[in-house]
Parts: sequence; structure tokens; C-alpha cells
Amino acid sequence: MESLEQQEVFEGVQLGAEEPQFSSRKDRSDTQLGDEGRIISLPEAARMLGTSYPTVHRLVNAGELKAFRIRNSWRTSTAACEEFVRRRFEEQAKICQSVEVD
Repeated sequence: MESLEQQEVFEGVQLGAEEPQFSSRKDRSDTQLGDEGRIISLPEAARMLGTSYPTVHRLVNAGELKAFRIRNSWRTSTAACEEFVRRRFEEQAKICQSVEVD
């Protein structure tokens, strides 16, 4: 017979551990992706970026903002929005530097 410790842990996975249960839509939107941040909808991304939903949708379609679809609903992440802003700041800084040199 296996010891209790062997029964509970199999190849590093604890048996009997319950998976997180989401009780509401709000709980699901707080899903963390580690380095990718939190999954958000495009309207949430628009608020985060201080722009409109159609603008964010155009950015996604142009490939400027990373996003993915779940059926008919687009999702992105807070990290993708932060990366987009960082790239825009870098692009603007290059433009400003080239103007100052001329």
C-alpha cells in the first residue's frame, strides 16, 4: 500500500486539489497570465489607453496591438497594452531626436 504522501502527490501534481472556480464574469476577467498581465476586453483596453473602442479594434486589425478571439469576442492583456504604449513612446522619441539633429 502507498503512503499517504505518495497518494497525494503524483509527479509533482497534488491529487485532489480543486481547480479554481469562477463565480462570476468579473472573477474570470481577473485571470492572471504571469508576465502577460490580466486578460481584458477591447472596451477595457480602450479605457486603459484613453481612446475609443473603434480605435483599439483598428489597432488590433493592423497588428499593432496583440489580441486574440474567443468566439465572437476579442481579448487582449494589460501587458499587451503596456507594450503598445512603450513602443509608441520609443517611436516618438526617435522622431523627436531626428528633428533635433536637423
